[in-house]
Amino acid sequence: MKKSLYAGISVVSTALLMSLVACGDDSSSGTDSKTVTPDFEVQTFDDLGICAKTAEGNVGFVKDDNATYTCKSGEWVKDDGKDSGKSGDSDDPSNDNGGKTPSGDDIGSSNSSNDNGGKTPSGDDIGSSNSSGSNTTKAVDPCNVNGTDNCKYGSFTDSRDDHEYKTVTIGEQEWFAENLNFEPKDEDGKSYCRDDEPENCDKYGRLYTWTAASVACPEGWHLPSDKEVRTLLASIGGDNISAGKKLRATTGWDEEDNGTNSYGFNGIAVGDRIAYGKTVVYSDDMAKYWTSTKYGDKEAYFFNLTELDVVINTDEISDDLANSVRCLKD
Repeated sequence: MKKSLYAGISVVSTALLMSLVACGDDSSSGTDSKTVTPDFEVQTFDDLGICAKTAEGNVGFVKDDNATYTCKSGEWVKDDGKDSGKSGDSDDPSNDNGGKTPSGDDIGSSNSSNDNGGKTPSGDDIGSSNSSGSNTTKAVDPCNVNGTDNCKYGSFTDSRDDHEYKTVTIGEQEWFAENLNFEPKDEDGKSYCRDDEPENCDKYGRLYTWTAASVACPEGWHLPSDKEVRTLLASIGGDNISAGKKLRATTGWDEEDNGTNSYGFNGIAVGDRIAYGKTVVYSDDMAKYWTSTKYGDKEAYFFNLTELDVVINTDEISDDLANSVRCLKD
């Protein structure tokens, strides 16, 4: 098993931190919102990310609100004793699946053994706003069933290199139905072909560092946020035991791990790229895609189509880590 580039926040450290919070000076709790010692700081409420079950008890400080929020029962709760709801903004129902974040040992490693990290809510409870601005997301029926493919496909030609991509509409979102294969300029970040073989870029698309991925999509398209990924999951019925298989391609995986490609997403087994000094490892049997959402200053969320469900977790923002990119239409 390959060694992770970094370790998640240890359970012991988290427990110690929460103990310090509990034992803090009560005399300062009257006015300063940071008397509850935060685990991390972000600019806006939405930057808190995913409040998964593994994040229970995590505390984040939101600079715009000058307030701390604690992850409780799947929601970020403002530490004035009032439930902030799922959105963190009661006047804006479009945010009703607000920022949530993983914690502890489940905070992301690029190691494929960490596939079962922080996960999104499932089923109709997901309901986050999507790229078209809808307030709620309802599951849609599979369009590729028993060999009959009635999915709504399209095409897009990238004017930067004249590469044509297949697209697919799932619910109210239009996605690339194949991995991005655009080589960015060096100053925009690094990208790679699997096994450092140029022909693999044509077969699998490129693997991007997060810095490169964040600017790689063509005009009119963008790297999806973690919320937009949750909208995708809601459209296919939620992050349940078959979500990963629904989005995986029907070929290219180990036989028992092939998917049903029920919505035309066609997730392929590319893996990721990890560099340990001069040693480069390309993992197998994974379909990992970056999102635009950062976790703090040093990590960003990805989503991974496992053999069962869809995992949303974090990877380090580093030139040593590269994942695939699926662009989403603006």
